[in-house]
Amino acid sequence: GNMNVKKFTIYTILGAALWNGILTYLGILLGEHWNEVNQYLEEVDVIIVVLLIVGCLYFIYRHLRKKKKIVV
Repeated sequence: GNMNVKKFTIYTILGAALWNGILTYLGILLGEHWNEVNQYLEEVDVIIVVLLIVGCLYFIYRHLRKKKKIVV
């Protein structure tokens, strides 16, 4: 790439520090209520897995359709 290594490193460190700060803050806020949060996340996990499977199947279908010229 054309990006300066020094500039890239600085942006990477700043972004990682910001992300870690946000996650730490959320951990402090949600730590006391982790059981409630975990129940909610279990439901969200199922939705995410289903969406990922559907997305992967669609990607495979499109790839095979382009490659083999399958007529639908």
